[in-house]
Amino acid sequence: MNHYQEITRYLDNAREILSTKANKEGQVYKDVKYVQMASGTAYNAALMIADEYLRKKEGAKFTKPSSIDEYRLRLNKHNKTLMA
Repeated sequence: MNHYQEITRYLDNAREILSTKANKEGQVYKDVKYVQMASGTAYNAALMIADEYLRKKEGAKFTKPSSIDEYRLRLNKHNKTLMA
């Protein structure tokens, strides 16, 4: 499975968790546990997207960032408006 398919799978899973388990009433989700679970899944997808962006920009020099601060620094280096 390629990286883009994996990212899509994570985002689909986050949507499914919200739509089937989070118990939405009107504009509010009632079950915090599943909102947190879906948020964590979507956050992981966002990090995977950032990894792919950095992999494209850095090529063979790419290594996975070890902290959120490193993500911020490296993403800002390649695209100043992205972090604004």
